[in-house]
Amino acid sequence: MSIGLVANKEFRVLHRFSNAQLRHRTDGVFVCKAKQSGEFSKGVKILTDKLEVVARLMCDGKYWGRLINGYSDGERREIEFVLSDEDFHKNFEMSLMKEGIDFPYGAIFFNGRGCSSVLREYISSQKPSRKIEVRDLSGWVPNRDAYLLGTELLAGTSDLMPETSDKYRSKFQTNSTFQQHGTVEEWKEKVAEVCLQNPVWVTSVLTAFAAPLLSLLGMQSESGGFHFFGHSSTGKTIALRLASGVYGQPLVPWRITANALEAQAQLHNDRVMVLDEVGQANPRDVMEAAYMLANSQGKGRLTKDIELRQTKTWTLLFLSSGEVSIDELARKAKTDVFEGQRLRFLSTPMIENQLPTHEIHAFETAIKCLHGTIGKAWLNALLKASTSEIQEWNKQFHKQVDFFAKRSKDSRIRRVDRRFALLSLAAKIAQKHNLLPESWFEYKGDAYKNA
Repeated sequence: MSIGLVANKEFRVLHRFSNAQLRHRTDGVFVCKAKQSGEFSKGVKILTDKLEVVARLMCDGKYWGRLINGYSDGERREIEFVLSDEDFHKNFEMSLMKEGIDFPYGAIFFNGRGCSSVLREYISSQKPSRKIEVRDLSGWVPNRDAYLLGTELLAGTSDLMPETSDKYRSKFQTNSTFQQHGTVEEWKEKVAEVCLQNPVWVTSVLTAFAAPLLSLLGMQSESGGFHFFGHSSTGKTIALRLASGVYGQPLVPWRITANALEAQAQLHNDRVMVLDEVGQANPRDVMEAAYMLANSQGKGRLTKDIELRQTKTWTLLFLSSGEVSIDELARKAKTDVFEGQRLRFLSTPMIENQLPTHEIHAFETAIKCLHGTIGKAWLNALLKASTSEIQEWNKQFHKQVDFFAKRSKDSRIRRVDRRFALLSLAAKIAQKHNLLPESWFEYKGDAYKNA
C-alpha cells in the first residue's frame, strides 16, 4: 500500500484497478480514474472511511465470512461488524446499509463498474492472517475456557468481572441487546434483597444463575422450565424481568414461528430464556414449543437439495408466565398434556404480593436500572473455576438430590427435585463468591428454606 500526495493532501492507495485507484484520504475514500497523462483524477468520494477486513471467519474449518472495521455514518462512529460470505455475494449493498454505511448507490465509476462491484473487489483483495471461529450457539465454547454472550466472548479473570477475548465469534449480531448498568453491590441491595418477599422471585433469579451450570456440569438432560401463573398484580412480570435482568437480555415473545423459536433457543444456549405473557400465543403452539425447548432440539428439516438439514440443538432453562396453568392451557388447546410436558415445564402458582404499592414501584425501577453486571460477575465466577471445583459442585448436586429423594419415592417428584437441587447449587456457588446477600442464607444456610 503506497502513500502519495494529491493537491497537498496525503493519500494512501487501498486498491489498484486496471485503470483506477481506490485512495484513502483524511476526508474519505475516493475512486480516482487514470488519465492519459498517467496521473489520476481527484476522484469521486465513495466512503467516509476505509473498510478494513480484520479477520476471516471460519466455521467447521471452512471460510464463512469476514470481520470488518468501518465507519457508520448513521451512528457517526467506528463500528465492527460481521459480513457473511452469503451476504457478501447476495446482499452486499443491503448489508452495508444496515450498518449505517453511506455510499453512492447506483453510481458508475469506470468501465461500467458500479459501487457494489468496486467495493467488493476492494474487500476481496484483503487477506488478513487472523482467523476466528464462529459459532451458531451462544454459551460455553469448546474446552469451557470462555463464554459467548451475544457477540462478546468472555474469559475468566481473578477480578470480579471477566475480560473479553477474540478466540470465537457469534454468527448472530446480538451484542446491542445485552445491557449492563449498575454495580453488583447495588443489585444485591436493591434487587436481590427484595426478592425474598416472594419465593417465585427467588426461583426466577436462581433459574438465571443455574442455566450455565447445565453444560458445565454435564447435565444437559436437565433442560426445562417454570411457568408462573396467577391473576394480574401477583408479580409475574416482575419474576420474568428479574431473570432477564441478570444478563441484561430482552424477553422473547411467545408469538413467533417455530423456526424463529429454534433460532432464539440457540441464541439462549447455556442461558435462561425468558418468554413473555403466554396468553398472547395459541395454546396448542405453546404446548408444542415447551416440549421442544425442554427436549433440547428442533425439528428435522430438508434443504433445497432434499438433504437432511442439521438439526438445531441447545441446552437451557426457560421461564414464562400467564394467568392459567399448563393443564388449563392444554384444555384450551383441546389436547392432552403428557406427564413429560408437566415435568419439563413446571406450573408454579404465584404467591400474592404483600409489598405496598410504593415499594413495588421502587423495586420495578431498581430492576430496570440495575441489570447485566451481576450476570457477568456470575459467569466470571464459573469461568475461573478449576476442574476440581467443578467436580465438587457435581458431588454437591447429587448430595442434594439424595437429600430430596428421602421425601418421596415418586419418580416424577424426584425429577422435579433435580431441578430444584440445581437451583440450590447455584445459590451456594453464588454465596461463595459473594454474589447474593447473606439474608438469602440466614435460615439454615438455604435460600429456598429461607424463602
